[in-house]
Amino acid sequence: MISPVTFKSRLLRSGAILPLLLAATAPVAAQTAAPTVEAPAAEAAAVPAGAVNGWGIALTDVTPDPSITYGVLPNGMKYAIEHNETPKDSASIRMHFDFGSIAETDEEQGLAHFIEHMAFNGSTNVPEGDMVSILERNGLAFGADTNASTGFEQTVYKLDLPKTDEKTVDIAMMLMREVAGNLLFDPGAVDRERGVVLGEMRARDSVGLRNIKDQLGFVAPDAPYAGRLPIGTTDVLTNAPAGRLKALYHRYYRPENATLVVVGDIDVAAMEKEITQRFGDWKGVGAAGTPLNFGSVDLGRPTEVETFVDPDVPYTASISSFRAWENPADTRAERTRDLLDTLAVGAFNRRIERIASAPDSVIVGGGMGQNDLRDAALGTTIALTAKDGEWASALTTAEQEVRRAEQYGFTHAELDVQLANLETQFKTAAQQADTRRSEGLVNGILSTLDDDSFVTTPAYRLAMFEAVKPQLTLEAVNARFNDMWDGSADLVRVTSKQPLTRDEEAVLDVYQAAKQAEVTAPDQAAAAAFAYDDWGTPGKVVSDMRVDDLGIREIRFANNVRLNIKKTDFEQGRVRYNVRVAGGQLAFPKDESGLPVFVSNMWPLGGLEAHSATDLQEILAGRNVNMGLQVDSDALVSSGATTPADLGLQMKLSAAYLTKAGYRPEADTQWQNAVPVFWSQIISQPQGVAGLIAPYYVANRDSRFGVTGQAPLLESNLAEAKAVIEPLAANAPIEIAIVGDVDEDAAIEAVAASFGALPERALDAPDFGAARQVRFAQDLSPVTLTHDGPADQAMLLDYWKTTDDSDYTREIVASVTARAVDILMRDKLREELGATYGAQVGSDMSDVFDGYGTFSVGATLAPDRLDEAQDAIDEVLATLRASPIDDDLLLRARAPVIEAIAKSRRENGFWLGVASQAQSEADRLDRVRQQLATVEAVTPADIQTFAQTYLTADKKLPIRIVSDKLDAKGAAAAK
Repeated sequence: MISPVTFKSRLLRSGAILPLLLAATAPVAAQTAAPTVEAPAAEAAAVPAGAVNGWGIALTDVTPDPSITYGVLPNGMKYAIEHNETPKDSASIRMHFDFGSIAETDEEQGLAHFIEHMAFNGSTNVPEGDMVSILERNGLAFGADTNASTGFEQTVYKLDLPKTDEKTVDIAMMLMREVAGNLLFDPGAVDRERGVVLGEMRARDSVGLRNIKDQLGFVAPDAPYAGRLPIGTTDVLTNAPAGRLKALYHRYYRPENATLVVVGDIDVAAMEKEITQRFGDWKGVGAAGTPLNFGSVDLGRPTEVETFVDPDVPYTASISSFRAWENPADTRAERTRDLLDTLAVGAFNRRIERIASAPDSVIVGGGMGQNDLRDAALGTTIALTAKDGEWASALTTAEQEVRRAEQYGFTHAELDVQLANLETQFKTAAQQADTRRSEGLVNGILSTLDDDSFVTTPAYRLAMFEAVKPQLTLEAVNARFNDMWDGSADLVRVTSKQPLTRDEEAVLDVYQAAKQAEVTAPDQAAAAAFAYDDWGTPGKVVSDMRVDDLGIREIRFANNVRLNIKKTDFEQGRVRYNVRVAGGQLAFPKDESGLPVFVSNMWPLGGLEAHSATDLQEILAGRNVNMGLQVDSDALVSSGATTPADLGLQMKLSAAYLTKAGYRPEADTQWQNAVPVFWSQIISQPQGVAGLIAPYYVANRDSRFGVTGQAPLLESNLAEAKAVIEPLAANAPIEIAIVGDVDEDAAIEAVAASFGALPERALDAPDFGAARQVRFAQDLSPVTLTHDGPADQAMLLDYWKTTDDSDYTREIVASVTARAVDILMRDKLREELGATYGAQVGSDMSDVFDGYGTFSVGATLAPDRLDEAQDAIDEVLATLRASPIDDDLLLRARAPVIEAIAKSRRENGFWLGVASQAQSEADRLDRVRQQLATVEAVTPADIQTFAQTYLTADKKLPIRIVSDKLDAKGAAAAK
């Protein structure tokens, strides 16, 4: 998998780690977690001269998180270990190599990523193809729990263990040790994997990737990135011999380049011993590779402009500037400067949000960010996306808004909003510190590898913020904004769907005209008070019951609003909520397919009667609340997470967005601007067509299931949405679920003072009988759809009609069957044929539409392999129908499902789903009780019967998605 480039701010880092650790007899410089309390952040900790941490990094006046054990083995491999119990009985393991695509020569382009693939294809102690099987047998699903990524500068291997028993941990460490130094690169295995890697290249060949490559080449021509995209080149991937991969592997997969990070419900001392024993004998083979070369940036370069033209690219304009590279030590002073940067960028981007949200705006979105190029230059960029054709407006806005901020600075009101949000972020993180997730902690530790910074605790970061807050003045923020733009001459770049008249000259003319125009000072408007704090007499509770075995308290108010509460300790200081208003898509006109999409994306921008969306962001600054509404199949849903302190405000805000919606014109404007951008992305790749368009054909051309063009989207507007939503808001049943670190009485009070105070409404939803009717495609003739992306991208989709989920056992059998078919398809299409990066298999049995369900198999391929892949799919399913699968395949299919069930019981997200309809669909609570036993009871015969019943050749709807650049014979059309 290819990983993105990310940027970070030291003060906002939480803490976490990366892949698995390497070897040695005794750690060289192990720093064991000390049972001490951090020094107060208000005063810098005294640091002895020459003091270093367990990785040999010189300590500063910043206090590192003492719960992390750092060490370096005698062979140079670094490790970090942290005990953490969220989720309980699980662990996250990452193995990081200081090696990515910029280390490659011209003849090795793409081989860093190819090596990552070969880590799953044969090593000294694990035969080709066995690694994934071993993991599946132990409850890890390929992709979700096991994966890897390759970037410009690093390669990371990932294991998320669903359990931390001795056997599972031992297997994980053994596999990471195999990756570290024991890969074989058998020539036959390499040749079999070529098609998979080339398939990934095809799948990732998008306008976004082409745009990024061009942009990197323009802004940093002397840095290696544009010429070293991790995916590589077709020529190298097709022809590089196995020996070339092996030689590159030995140059960089070495202990001195490796870091293993383990975070989870493990014994730290035992893990440190395991790492030492497991990786202590690891030695590099042959000569080490040269250090990564990050290139340079010419800071004396004059202003230049560039245009990038592609029919699928959105219209954008960007301005970039670079400054001399700095990488100072991680000190309190440096973190204070980072805070000032965060405040300046946040205040500026709020201005861009206001501009984009204006009723007559042509700006879709965008903002400013820092784009540092490691060891080469510090960078600052503003990039704005505009409606089609409006690149000049975007460029003018970008130049003038930067200059306005430089000339006049920000206002006290703007800074107050950013300070409030930042302070709340630090406070919330500190309140939730004891239940931080291992995945986040492991990634936080990894993020420190490239700049020798420290992971600190949320309490430390909050205390430091409070200590330095007096230094975060308007004058200091304005000065830092100007510093960020005090660099090289501007590099101006425009993207366009069509060639521009006079091309770069036209861009330069617009840029120079923008610079010559005067800018005025910003408005000084202050935020108003929230208008929906008082909803009248709180609702009265008329029913109060408990589902004892599931720990759910069920409340009904006098106005028939239902409330379900489950208190847990899984996420400290965090409360999840879900508000369901019965109706959803069932209540929308069947022929207005774009309207649910419009509502789900634009509802927040419509604001409230008393406040615009942008005003609300300032009114609610510093509060943990969410805006918006989603259209689900049978409900309008407002869902998210807040804190115990802000739960009452969240309920009032959600009630206001439902019953006091503003229907402001800026939402319509933004939608009209955004649809062409959105649609061009959808139809530029087969995956987009598969997700949004293909379901229309599967559901017998029912427009509720897919959108076939821009028109239905562009025709959608707030007036049409109002006609559907207002009746639901006035009378439809409402059921609210609140799960997490919540006081039950406080939850009841919060709902009573908001939704409970509404007028009486219906208790039960209408039947919507006619709307629940949908048919699977009646004509099973092959369907061919087109995308407008590269000619070598195609997709094969096969669908079978199943049924709804009314029979729970049948639904579980279908889901385990999908897992088994997924494994078989991966073995056949990926490992045996090398035809695709991976197959997508799924079962979807509806709980809304009567008798409707589908089973699907899909794969992204080259167009000339569609027939071969179709034959392989047919062969796999014929075999499945002919005889039961063996016990090993059943284990591999079922074990990850069983582990996922066990893990889900420790997750608030799972319980929110259970509680969301605990009263209106009380009969479904038995499924929670029966889930594990039902999965464990699935047999090979059950899977065979399911396949024989539903997955037959005569019930299949085949869909192919090919490029419109192919001719009738399937060859690339001449240009």
